[in-house]
Amino acid sequence: TEQAKYTYISEIKINSRYKEVFQKVRGEKEFNLNLPILISKEYQEKTALLTVTENNRLIVYRGLDGKELDVGNGDVIITKKLAKQLYVCVGDIVRVDIKGLEKKDIEITKITSNLSPQGIVMAKEKWEKLFTDFMPNILLTEDIDTNELEKNNNVLFTTTREHQLRQAEKLTESVKSIMYILFLGSIVLVVTIIYTLSTLNYIEREREYATLRVFGFRIGEIRGILLSDSILTVTIGWIAGVFAAAKFLEVYIKSVSLDAIEWIPYLDNGAWIFSTIVVVGVSLSAALVLSLKIRKIDMVASFKSVE
Repeated sequence: TEQAKYTYISEIKINSRYKEVFQKVRGEKEFNLNLPILISKEYQEKTALLTVTENNRLIVYRGLDGKELDVGNGDVIITKKLAKQLYVCVGDIVRVDIKGLEKKDIEITKITSNLSPQGIVMAKEKWEKLFTDFMPNILLTEDIDTNELEKNNNVLFTTTREHQLRQAEKLTESVKSIMYILFLGSIVLVVTIIYTLSTLNYIEREREYATLRVFGFRIGEIRGILLSDSILTVTIGWIAGVFAAAKFLEVYIKSVSLDAIEWIPYLDNGAWIFSTIVVVGVSLSAALVLSLKIRKIDMVASFKSVE
């Protein structure tokens, strides 16, 4: 699903009592109010972020179908991951607890697929109707030059969208590094298991191969049988492994996910192709090595072992 669209350049945390100081900021701007909240439904509760927005579309929210959502005056939008955690659907009532304000029961009107931050979004008109006056603490702007703003005593800190993206990429890389270790371990495991199984299969069927040679089968034909067995085993294992790998990735991503961010498990075509090449290559190599032993089968010793 297509995710949120962020068109602002800078994000500035401001003193909420001095909104008028920043009204003359150049370019398109949007004042937001971000507050930590405790949101609950029945016995489920989660800490999340409440975003109250002027809805000047510097952040565009998207629905589960990928279409843009309009943050209407009466809307309360919840992120998909948080909705799943609280078992919330459109039309359900949730309780919002904000420090210093009265608890409110609020109806959810829409669900957004946005990945971060996890929480609920409402327009400033809805906020003023439910709680109190709109006193923003975040200014989003398309003005690239924030040097003058940083000199203002009412500016607490400034950041840019590019910096936020770099921080997100660092977090992603830390998760990927663990995946690379697991990937390397799985390769070692594949080589060990496939070679061991192929060797055991050969030992168990050695007498059968000896019998086939006595009946006049050529070495090439016997090798073909051995390779066919290997291909069948690999095919079944690969099909089972696809579903097992997808489920493992889903469980792993859930285990490393933060409450504030939703991670989406994804495997690109390159990973599938590489893993297939490794499995098929190791299997064929093991089969080739074992097929060389067919010419050296001691048929007399093989039949004696039966006795």
